[in-house]
Parts: sequence; structure tokens; C-alpha cells
Amino acid sequence: MWRAYKKEFDTPFYFIDFIEVSCKRLHPSYDFLHENYVKKGLKISEIVAQSVFSRTTIVKYIVLYNLQRKAQRTHESNMSIDFVLHSHGMGFSTRRIADLLNNSGIPTLSGKGKWSFSCVAKVIRRVK
Repeated sequence: MWRAYKKEFDTPFYFIDFIEVSCKRLHPSYDFLHENYVKKGLKISEIVAQSVFSRTTIVKYIVLYNLQRKAQRTHESNMSIDFVLHSHGMGFSTRRIADLLNNSGIPTLSGKGKWSFSCVAKVIRRVK
């Protein structure tokens, strides 16, 4: 072990200890990523800003830990899903349900675009 003295403190400074500590690979913990990415819903750039890790490292460990965000359903989306299921139960076709949703101004689940028969069919398939 090499020893040197810091001039301002005259205390021994061990280079080997410094090298061992500085070479340890750090990575974000599962709990840290789960709390910020899944529960709080922070963007990756926001997680990078509040940590010492790079974007690449954050993405790597999100994939490694298999973390996925759960889509948060709003009251409007719950109402549209209920409407689709109720209309389908009454015997309406998926095209007719899509027309009714578009004509009544109910937004799609993503909030973008218009309802199509395939979107309605996906809602029915996923919920059943």
C-alpha cells in the first residue's frame, strides 16, 4: 500500500484505498427506480436530473428490472369504456359504437384522434 501525506493536514492518504473506492460500480437500486419511474411517474430526464446516473444507465436498469408504468385511467376514460361495453352488450357493432363515440365528442383513451372500429374492438377484447 502506498502512503502519501496531504500537505495541508499532514495525515496519511492511502492511494490503494482511494482506487478501490472510486472503482466500485454504482447502479440505481430497484427501489429508487420503482419509486420515481413507476409510482411518481417521473420522466427519465427528471430521474437523471435528481441522481448521479446517466440516461443510458437509468434506461438500462429500467429494462433490467422490467419496470413498467401502469396506465392511469381517468374518469372520462372509465366512462368511455363503460359506454363501449354497454353498447356492445346491447348488440351494436363496433363501427356503430365508434360513430356514436365520435358524434358525441367522447375522446379516445389516449385523448388523440378519433374512435375507429378497431379501437373499439381492442377495448372490448382487453376488458373481457
